[in-house]
Amino acid sequence: MRKPKRYEIETFEQLLNVSNCENFERMMLDFVAWVNFYNHIIEECRKTHPELKEVSNWDLCKCKFIWVDDGKQTLNQVTVTNPSTGETKTYKKKKP
Repeated sequence: MRKPKRYEIETFEQLLNVSNCENFERMMLDFVAWVNFYNHIIEECRKTHPELKEVSNWDLCKCKFIWVDDGKQTLNQVTVTNPSTGETKTYKKKKP
């Protein structure tokens, strides 16, 4: 069995270069789930640190969308790395 292709997308340009008519629907389902998860992480961060209320989302949490073209819509976790310290923290998706 062929290993699915993995993409690390950090810019809008990269997103558009990966997207095509054949993979668009699969990629967008994963992308929407990822953006939703990102928004929840930002919201939780601001609840914990109200002093960051005025900081832009991007300045608060620079990130990349890692997409595996495997046909599965399963976003289970997000790993965050502090660029200053190298410390990583994994946020697992809460079960409904």
